[in-house]
Amino acid sequence: MRGRRKSYAYFFILPGCLILLMFTILAAALAFGFSFMDFNLLRPKDAAFVGFENYIRLFQDASFLKAMKNTLYFAVIVVPYQVTLAFGLALLVRENIKGIGIFRSAYFSPLVTSMSVIAILWTFIYNPNPTQGLLNAILTKFGLPACDFLRSADTAMNSIIFMSGWHAAGHQMMILLAGLQAIPEDLYEAASIDGAGALKKFLYITIPGIKNVLIFVVMMTTIAAMKLFTQPYIMTNGGPKESTMTLTYYLYRQGFQYRNMGYASAVSVIFFIVVVGISVVVKKLMKAREEDKQMNKNKKYFLIYVVNILLGLLYISPLIWMVVSAFKPENRIFADMSKGLAAFWPAGATLDNFKEVFVRSNMPRYILNSVTYVTILVFLSMAVNSAFGYALAKFEFKGKNVILTVVLSLLVLPLESILLSLFFIVNKLGWVDSYLALIIPFIVKCFDVYLFRQFFLDVPDDLIEAAEIDGAGPFKTFLQVIIPVSKPVFATVFILDYVAYWSDFMWPLLVITDAGKRTVQLGIQTFFTEPPVYYGPIMAALTIASVPMIIMFLFLQKYYVQGISTSGIKG
Repeated sequence: MRGRRKSYAYFFILPGCLILLMFTILAAALAFGFSFMDFNLLRPKDAAFVGFENYIRLFQDASFLKAMKNTLYFAVIVVPYQVTLAFGLALLVRENIKGIGIFRSAYFSPLVTSMSVIAILWTFIYNPNPTQGLLNAILTKFGLPACDFLRSADTAMNSIIFMSGWHAAGHQMMILLAGLQAIPEDLYEAASIDGAGALKKFLYITIPGIKNVLIFVVMMTTIAAMKLFTQPYIMTNGGPKESTMTLTYYLYRQGFQYRNMGYASAVSVIFFIVVVGISVVVKKLMKAREEDKQMNKNKKYFLIYVVNILLGLLYISPLIWMVVSAFKPENRIFADMSKGLAAFWPAGATLDNFKEVFVRSNMPRYILNSVTYVTILVFLSMAVNSAFGYALAKFEFKGKNVILTVVLSLLVLPLESILLSLFFIVNKLGWVDSYLALIIPFIVKCFDVYLFRQFFLDVPDDLIEAAEIDGAGPFKTFLQVIIPVSKPVFATVFILDYVAYWSDFMWPLLVITDAGKRTVQLGIQTFFTEPPVYYGPIMAALTIASVPMIIMFLFLQKYYVQGISTSGIKG
C-alpha cells in the first residue's frame, strides 16, 4: 500500500513544483542575474553586463539609503506595537463565553478590509482640516491643536505606523488566540491550587505555552513590515521629503516608473538579504529569551465584556464612520464632524452616494473582475497546495526532504524581491492585461503548502489505510476521505487567500492597464484620485469593497480558529 502511495506522490506534487519552479525560483534567479546588468525594460536588446556597478551605485544613492532607514524604522516600531496589541486582544477574547465571536470579528474586521481601502479611509481620517478630518475634529473638540499627520516629515511615518498596527493586529490576534487555547486548562487549575496569582500564571504558564507561536508571529510580522508599499503609495506618495519612502516603493519607482531593471534588481537582492538577515536575528533573539470559583469567574467575565465593548467600539470606529458616511449626504458628513457622536450616526440617510458610485465608475465590472479572478485563483490554489501538502505529509518518495526544505526556505522570500523578474516572465509570456497574469504565478503559495502539511500530519494513518483496504486509490482517498475531515484548514486557507488576493493592490497595478480589466482595488483608487473628489461616494465605494469580506469572515471565523489551532503554527 505504501509503495502504491509512493508511486502516486509525484502526481500530487508535480503541478505545485512546476509553478514554483517557473514563477518563484526562476524569477529569483533572474532577479539575481539582472542585478549585474545595465538593463532597461524599454531597451532589452541594449542590456550589458556591468558587474557590481549597480550595487556600488546603490550604496552611494541617498534616496536608497533613506528608503532603507525608513523601512527599518517602520519595522522596529510597528512589530512590537502590533504584536503587543495582538497579544492583548487575544487575551481579551480567549474565553469561550457567549457573544465573544462578535468581538473577535470586530478586531479582525480591519484586516478583511483591503489595505488600499484602509489607506484611503485613513487619509480622510488624518485630514489636517478639523472640519473634514475625523481625528483632528476629535483633537480640537478636546482643546488640542490640529496635526498635519501626513503632511509633515516628522509625523507622516508615525501616522502610517499607527494605522498599520491597527489594521493587521487582528490577524496576529487569531494566531495567538489559537496558541492560547491550546494551553491545557489543567495547568492553570494546578497553579491556582498552588496559590499562584494571575501574574505568575501569565509569566510561567501563558508565555512559555505560546513561545513557539509568538516567535512565528514576530517573524511573520517583521517580514510583512519590511514589505511596506500600499500605505505610502496611496497616502503620501513617499513624501513629504521622502520621509515615507520605503525599499519596496523605491524598488517600484526604479523598476516600473524609470524602467531601470538592472538597478532595481540590485535593490531587490539587497531587500531579500535584509529581510532574511532580520528574520534570522529575530528568531535567535526570541529563542534566547526563553480565582474563587463562580463569583470570581462572573466578575472576570463581566470585566472582559466591559473592556471588549469599550475597546471594540474604539477599534472599529473608523470602519463605522466609513459605513455611516457612505449613507450621508455630502454636506452632513462635514457638518456632523464637530458634533461628537453625530459623526457616527446616519442622519438623513440616503442611497445617493451608492448610486453615484455606479454612475461615475464601472464598479459592477470591477467587482466582477475581482470576484472572477480571485475565486478561480483561490480554488486552484487550494487544490494544488492541498495535494502538495498531503504528499509531503503522508507519502515517502525520493527528494521529499529537498522539496520540503525548498518550500520552508521560500516562506521568507518576499514577493517584492522577485517582482521585477516575475513581471519580466509574465510580459514575455504575453500575459499582461489578462487573468493569467493575476492567477497562474500565485497558484502555489508556500505558506499554504506548510499549513496543509502540518494539518495532514495529524490525520491518522489508520484512516488512510482503511480506505486503501476498501480498494480506494490515493486520489479517491484524498478526495473522499481526507478533504471531508479537513474542513478547518481549508476554511483557514480560503479566508487568508481570498482576503489577500481580493485586497491585492501592487501586482494588479503593475500588470493591469486596461480600464475594463481593473480589479475592485484599482477601481477604488482611480475613483479616489479622479476629480471631482467627494467624501460620500468614496465612502460608499470603500464600503462596497469591504462589506463582502467582513460578512464572509463572520460566517467562517469558527473554522478559521480551528484551522489555525490544528495547523501546527501554534507550536
